[in-house]
Amino acid sequence: MRIVSALLISLSISLPTSPVAFAICPGPTAETWLPDGTLNPALAPQIDAYVACTQAENAARYAENKAADAAAAAAYQAQTQAAAQAEAQAAAQAAAAKEAASHNAKDVAQIASLTDEVKKLNEELSALKIKLAEQAAIAEKNKSLATEVEKLQQSSKTNDEKFTEANTRLSEASKKITDLLSKVTSTEAEKQELITAKSKEATVANIAKIADVTATVEDSKGVKVTAISAVDSSGKDIKDGDGKVVLLAPIVGNDGKAVRTADGQVARASLAITS
Repeated sequence: MRIVSALLISLSISLPTSPVAFAICPGPTAETWLPDGTLNPALAPQIDAYVACTQAENAARYAENKAADAAAAAAYQAQTQAAAQAEAQAAAQAAAAKEAASHNAKDVAQIASLTDEVKKLNEELSALKIKLAEQAAIAEKNKSLATEVEKLQQSSKTNDEKFTEANTRLSEASKKITDLLSKVTSTEAEKQELITAKSKEATVANIAKIADVTATVEDSKGVKVTAISAVDSSGKDIKDGDGKVVLLAPIVGNDGKAVRTADGQVARASLAITS
């Protein structure tokens, strides 16, 4: 019995108890020697109570330690997971930042290229606007010129009609002068008739211009025309009452060309005379 009690006490002492366990559980009455020299053993009930108490206390402490260890392990695992997540997030952010930087560089280059292209397009647009303005000004000028040309054409048409009429009258007068000159004789009366006809021709010739007797002019075909002497039917020069030779100078139109009659003859005026 004493051996069993000693083993239980030894076992209770060897169990992992905390200092609190000894404070809570009352210790057993130890074996003592009596005065008479006999051994007073520890009481079994006290030993059993102490062992039960220390076992319960140790079980509680073990549960607490196990819970603390589990909590610490869980906390460590949570911290590890949080650290892993943070590291993964940081890596993802770094990769995203790198990718964004790459895209940003491409975007910046593309924006710069587009900016240059827009600048060139604006310059081309400005140049086109200038050309359009110039074309509009030219169109307006052409419109004004067209109006002027139309007026000139209308005026030219009127002048052509007047000139045709004048040419007809000049042709008739020239033909009459030629007829008269062919019939002229040396009589004073015939000379006077020639002078009268010449005066009438001069009135008609006021519409055009009489070339200088010394000038050489061209007709519309480039044929050169000069003044000629008036002759009678015998081929002799005709002279006026003062004895001066009558010259027939070509008539020049508004264009500076010698005028021809409807039958192709050069229209002439006999106002020019020479001695």
